[in-house]
Amino acid sequence: MSWNILVAIESLAQRGGTETQLFELVSRIDSSRFHLHVCCLEDNEPFCRIPPPHTLQVFPLRRINSLGAIRQFARLRSYIQRNEIDIVQTFMFKPSALGVIAAWGTHCQATITCRRNLDFAPGHNRIVRFLNGRTARILANSEAVKAKVVEMEGVSPEKIDVLHNGVDLDRFGRPTNSIADTLARLRIPPGAAVVGMVANLRPVKDIPFFLDAASQVAGQIPEAVFLIVGEGPLRPQLEAYAAELGIREKVFFVGGAMDVADCLGVMKVGCLSSHVEGFSNSILEYMAARLPVVATAVGGNAEAIVHDVTGYLVQERTIDRFARHIIDLLRDEPARTAMGLRGYDRCRRIFDIREVVRKHEEYWMGLIQRPVRQPLTAAAAGRA
Repeated sequence: MSWNILVAIESLAQRGGTETQLFELVSRIDSSRFHLHVCCLEDNEPFCRIPPPHTLQVFPLRRINSLGAIRQFARLRSYIQRNEIDIVQTFMFKPSALGVIAAWGTHCQATITCRRNLDFAPGHNRIVRFLNGRTARILANSEAVKAKVVEMEGVSPEKIDVLHNGVDLDRFGRPTNSIADTLARLRIPPGAAVVGMVANLRPVKDIPFFLDAASQVAGQIPEAVFLIVGEGPLRPQLEAYAAELGIREKVFFVGGAMDVADCLGVMKVGCLSSHVEGFSNSILEYMAARLPVVATAVGGNAEAIVHDVTGYLVQERTIDRFARHIIDLLRDEPARTAMGLRGYDRCRRIFDIREVVRKHEEYWMGLIQRPVRQPLTAAAAGRA
């Protein structure tokens, strides 16, 4: 028997962390047991193709408080009933509002809203609390995110489950091109000690902090260069800041044209300097590529990195400490290699995408076989 799972997300136009995790799930799920109905709110060309028998549907929605939203609620509700959807699982605010309300009162056995970051919008809090009363379960991707949901949304911890992100060990552990070829494409000189960061160029990633640390590293390690892999609106400002620091010729920016696995293959250290983080895909990719990690101790980073074993967590968030860990790793190849191997082993045991997909299948079956029924009345919903 095949179960129908509807997954709602804003868009698949960009390869962000949530979008990548969803695509991995859709690509690897047991299609003999589950039929996934992927619903987007934007009619954009997706960065990936949804493999059959799974399907992609578009329910265009810009604003929740609009006449257009009412039409999309009705369309989605009809779709849920017509396709006998067993579970609705939503990502992000607008898809959650659309999916939870559309599924309310149908035969759907459970609704799940996902929380994947710590960057909550305060203005949404009242609506989120309303939705929580009509949601069977909340699914977080780290214990840190779970704790934040309890604090910010007043949800009982018993209602929140945690499933960490996963990573494709085969893809990120085996670059397509040789190190020499990749360095040539990036125009990085042979023999350079490459320190890298994979991140969207957004304020939350605090790439200026990484560049400040890079300036200190460059002063101590002349052969060090810095590779920033990601796209976003801040690139011109970041390039200008690197020039202001006097390291512009040592900083290499690359967007979507290069394969991330190839970029990881030329790095010696992987970094993350975020202000906040739910659970970082980049850290998992570094570990899969056998790289030691230097990251700020925020959000779920401590659930992936074991400090002083697979990398370093910078508690104080000081540029000096961040730079010092990078310098120590570049100067000590045996320690660097050992940390990378321990990180890979941890990744293989805990974060292998195949295991994560299997846990999702078990999670859905648990809800289907022992469904968490929706509250029957508005009063009951208010108490949830």
